[in-house]
Amino acid sequence: MKHYLHPGVQVSLRVGGVDLAEYNIDDEEDEEVNTVTKYVEAVSGANFTVNFNAKVDCAPDPRDSCQMSVHLDGKYVTNIVFKMRDTTALARGTFEQLCEGHRSTAAAGGYNLEKFAFAALQTNDGPVKAEKIKELKKLGELSVRCTWARDAGTSHRLDHTPYKSAFTNGVSEKSLKGRAISQHATLAPPERRNGVFRLIELEYPYGNVPFAVFAFRYRTRKDLQIESVIPRSPSPTSLEERDPDDLSPEEMRELLRRMREREAYTVRVKREGEKCERRARSTTGIDRGDDDDDDFEITTGPAKRRHTSNDSGVEVVDLTED
Repeated sequence: MKHYLHPGVQVSLRVGGVDLAEYNIDDEEDEEVNTVTKYVEAVSGANFTVNFNAKVDCAPDPRDSCQMSVHLDGKYVTNIVFKMRDTTALARGTFEQLCEGHRSTAAAGGYNLEKFAFAALQTNDGPVKAEKIKELKKLGELSVRCTWARDAGTSHRLDHTPYKSAFTNGVSEKSLKGRAISQHATLAPPERRNGVFRLIELEYPYGNVPFAVFAFRYRTRKDLQIESVIPRSPSPTSLEERDPDDLSPEEMRELLRRMREREAYTVRVKREGEKCERRARSTTGIDRGDDDDDDFEITTGPAKRRHTSNDSGVEVVDLTED
């Protein structure tokens, strides 16, 4: 990512040595004039590095170094100071260095390195905690603050301040307020490394306000699609709609299998329909059951009244109209 005020300085996030894809943010102004913000496509569960690149003559004074301070989800993690006018950089015209994570001195020599990492963000149905509201504002954002500084001598202060992500135990789903954030940035378990690094004191000839801030809103590809930063993946074209000449042998066999299944289903449905039709035609009469009594008749005339003769006890049907 380039900075519009300082084009000679660039910062990027890398996974496996490759810069993460960056996307512009539309219709939103940065909070500070010295801040540039972009979306980046995060890789879930991956370690990443912060890469710094600058022209050797971009500093106001040859004695100046660049202090790069890294903040994960709004929380300070570490800083590193780059002396950009070393022999190699002067020969190339550019200085490039990366920061892998947080370093701390080890008691038995060497140092411990806790690498930067993306981790899945757990959500729950709990209430939004008041103390988390400010932290949540920067969730899903990594910022790099660059400040001109000068070496003021060796520091005897040891940096043993442990870092812990504020979101290790998850957040309330309600607190995200519809934002598509499925990751948070954290540190991996420490690794022992050989070598030494020097702790120095700094002085700030132009004040300790950063001259450039790079903000990376990291999201997975799915998150970027949900937030309409990148288009959603198009639905695959069905085999039936594709050109037969473009189908592989396996796809042709699958298409034939589907066609046979549809044909068999159509035949089965047709047969069931014919059975129902025949059944309907065969039940148009009236079922009299096993009763041999012929007292009931079907007629289109007026209702018939029955009465019993007083003389013989024989039932008589009266056909006269009322």
